[in-house]
Amino acid sequence: MNLIISGSLNKNSKSRQMAILAKNFFQNKSVPTGLINLVDYDIPLCDGDECYNDKVVKKIKDKILKADSILICGPVYNYDLNAVLRNLVEVTSSAWTGKLVGFICAAGGKNSYMAPIALINNLMLHNRCLIIPRFVYASSSDFSENVLINNDIINRIEQLVGEAIKLNGVYS
Repeated sequence: MNLIISGSLNKNSKSRQMAILAKNFFQNKSVPTGLINLVDYDIPLCDGDECYNDKVVKKIKDKILKADSILICGPVYNYDLNAVLRNLVEVTSSAWTGKLVGFICAAGGKNSYMAPIALINNLMLHNRCLIIPRFVYASSSDFSENVLINNDIINRIEQLVGEAIKLNGVYS
């Protein structure tokens, strides 16, 4: 089972649209895939204590534990992935250990293409995740009226899904 996590709090966001596209690519290859839209969950802020016992956190943590690979799809703000995704990793930290993880990012401009690096480093060094050495970065110029129109980005999402499937077979 693969898992895609959409970290946008906007149901019509660009990153959510790309998450759905990735899910469709997995399904087209008959690979079971779940999608978590964080907008649908009331996740507490990480307090280093009680947040880990929250029933929503436990539910998401269980889904992460069962996943063979995870694609994180999120918006970029101020040269970083949004706080919702970073908080999710904090409150579910132990579930990420040893996971295969990839990234799909949506940003306003082209200058913050290195945005996922901080979270990549955290997952790689703290949780010993294997990071897929390809990620997708789209800027607002790749969309028209919130619809992804750049075929190169669509192809890169399909390639990322293919890499996840291939590496999953080697890594698991």
